[in-house]
Amino acid sequence: MEARLDVASEMVRLADTMGSRELALRGHAVRARDFLEMADIAATDAEIEWHARLAEEVRDPFDLWLSATCRAMRALLGGRFDEGERLAHAAMTMARRVPGRRAAAENATMCFTAQMYLLRRERGRLEGFVQAIRRLVEHHPEVPAWRAVLAHISCLLGGNGEARGEFDQLDTNDFAGLPRDAVWLGAMSVLSELCVLFGDIPHAAILYQLLLPYAGRNCVAGLSLCMGSAARYLGLLAATLTRWDAATEHFEAALTMNGRMGPPAWVAHTQYDYASALMARGGPGDCERALALVTAARLRRRGPVAKAGWWLVGGAGSPVPLPPLPCTSRPSATTGTSSLRASVARSRSSRATVGRRGRSSGT
Repeated sequence: MEARLDVASEMVRLADTMGSRELALRGHAVRARDFLEMADIAATDAEIEWHARLAEEVRDPFDLWLSATCRAMRALLGGRFDEGERLAHAAMTMARRVPGRRAAAENATMCFTAQMYLLRRERGRLEGFVQAIRRLVEHHPEVPAWRAVLAHISCLLGGNGEARGEFDQLDTNDFAGLPRDAVWLGAMSVLSELCVLFGDIPHAAILYQLLLPYAGRNCVAGLSLCMGSAARYLGLLAATLTRWDAATEHFEAALTMNGRMGPPAWVAHTQYDYASALMARGGPGDCERALALVTAARLRRRGPVAKAGWWLVGGAGSPVPLPPLPCTSRPSATTGTSSLRASVARSRSSRATVGRRGRSSGT
């Protein structure tokens, strides 16, 4: 990462020396992506702003599209879903103005679809979206991340058989077939959630080892998507492996990292996932801590994210409404445990409803 950032910084320096705004645009775009992965949001925003200014000066359609895509990504990361959706559509409109660049148009379609995937899963509206992902799987076999997304959506909508088949196609030599490109970490986040959904312990162990060196990074897909701290996914995988101490460490790190960046959705996801892991462990004080985390996650829904119709991805990754607060008074450990378990049961019932709805719609 440091070497890549150094190269991008050198590009910007040379661009300044040469007076090349085109080279500067490339350098600032790469720096923005690297800072986003490093979870340095202030630096990311500064690079996006530099890129936007230069794009307005140069007026190249490709860079105007990229600038709009970056703004959509930041709105989505900040939980401003209505704004993010509007900006994503605006970016797609700009992409159609890029003359004679078929590859650019295809890339724009993939970026737009990735942002719509995030938007729909956060709103609990994945029904009817499967065909769009299937087309990308067919047309872009060189991007196996789309197969991971297809498997994830299929599983969330109740198509476990199809999801498992797609997942198994990606499991070639312990996922070595996944290219280590700009979307690798984003693909790993989706595969991790999918593995947890399956309760697949052997693959959870493999994914955990692959993702562990990136614990301090964000899971990103270029500049189109940020799925929050990799530590959250490590926490989910560690909990699946019943490595409770490691899971606790990862979830705490994810809360800190996501909290520092400020994305309300990923903070609340982490809080609920952490609570689920604590309830599964069932140690002294775990129930009280889980109740506090669920309460905090519920409070986050009272802001702009809740108004956008946001749904929480539960501990298993399924889109469900955040469960009712188990109790309003401070419970004993026994009472709290039974209450929160009842909430989890209600969440599972909601997931089953989502799955049945997906199957009945033909997706």
